[in-house]
Amino acid sequence: MVELLKKIYHKFAHFTIVKKMGELYLLGTPIGNIRAYNELKKINKNRKTLTRCQTVSGEGVTDRKIRVAFIGQNIQVWGKIAPVYEKLIHDPRFVVRLYAVKDIVDGNSNKTYEYFAGQYNNVIAVDETGSCAQDKDLKDFKPDYVFLTRPYDQYLPKNYRSDVIAKYSKVCYCSYTFILTYTNLNDCYSKIFARNVSIFFADNKFMRNRNIRRFSKAHSEGIMKSVFLGYPIMSNLSKKIEKEENSKLSILWTPRWSQSAETGGGNMLKYKDAIVEYARKRDDIRLIYRPHPLAFHHFVETGEMTQQEVDEYLSIYTGDKFVYDNEAEYIISFANADILLSDISSMICEFYITGKPIVYCDTGAKTLPVMDRLLEGCYITKTWKEVEDTIEKLRTGEDPLRSTRAEIAKEVFGDNLSRIPDRFVEYIVKDFRKG
Repeated sequence: MVELLKKIYHKFAHFTIVKKMGELYLLGTPIGNIRAYNELKKINKNRKTLTRCQTVSGEGVTDRKIRVAFIGQNIQVWGKIAPVYEKLIHDPRFVVRLYAVKDIVDGNSNKTYEYFAGQYNNVIAVDETGSCAQDKDLKDFKPDYVFLTRPYDQYLPKNYRSDVIAKYSKVCYCSYTFILTYTNLNDCYSKIFARNVSIFFADNKFMRNRNIRRFSKAHSEGIMKSVFLGYPIMSNLSKKIEKEENSKLSILWTPRWSQSAETGGGNMLKYKDAIVEYARKRDDIRLIYRPHPLAFHHFVETGEMTQQEVDEYLSIYTGDKFVYDNEAEYIISFANADILLSDISSMICEFYITGKPIVYCDTGAKTLPVMDRLLEGCYITKTWKEVEDTIEKLRTGEDPLRSTRAEIAKEVFGDNLSRIPDRFVEYIVKDFRKG
């Protein structure tokens, strides 16, 4: 029944009344919002009581390790928070667990668990019902902090959702994507999710300030915190990675998952054949294609593509000239790319760190101030002809916006990017000691 309702919603989501109903749902009901506020207040009070008891007993808050859990599900967004996790697991002040929850795209296997277990120790497999190995249950771990890696509770088992976890632990969230348009503000950080988050590690100052205004009472009382310490993945992207030896000009194409104007628009279906034809005609062009991880799932669900059409299109991407990148990590693709071709996407923010040119495929989305500033360093196009003309100029080495991008990157993302994970760790320690 749930899957049927999802399909019905996606099919009619472009209708204004359906869209408005979705927006109202994401805002949460007044009763639900009050309940969430009271839960945050309760967990904060319990933590302060525990801190006082430990101090009185002589044990001291610093005498025990801080318990932190991470909920990993969609492996392609893991890189956004991975630098923080990797700092914590090597810090003797912490006990850390990673719960690998089966994703909707995993099929019959738990590819999420296989991915995490291949990299880290102490990874716990969680199936679609929320069950895991005996004595490994999240609540029984008694975590002080739980990091959720996406703001979409609907994809998680009930006992791993933010509202349930907030009853016994502080929920933490670091944006899995840069929020760049007004359209996506309530979707990518909806109130129905944000109301359960004790500590919001914002991706930029605009989002930090917005969350403080949205939950002004909770922030003034200290039961909710919103901070901007930098974006963790930037610490990895700032590292120098050598490009593979290849004489071709490599274009990294990262189209959006939806073509709907209501969600910001996209050019995937509009450009998918044109870009292949363009690359085929030029021996010196290499195309690296990295769509959103849920793009084809969405297109099939909405009827915009059939599964056969998806399979036929992906069959083009074989060999060295046409590369399909669906790996969890995309740092290698960033290193190998000479140009980024992208719709509105957080990929633009992250690629900025490379200093290489960005061709922006404008869809008319109303962008936030931070994106307006970033676009000053991008080549803006509105048609495929403009995309072609821009790439042709860049092929000659002409890049008049290079110095502008360097200036903007420093302004928006700051200095000392390698220190971002350390800032997260020290913030958690400080918060824990305060109780």
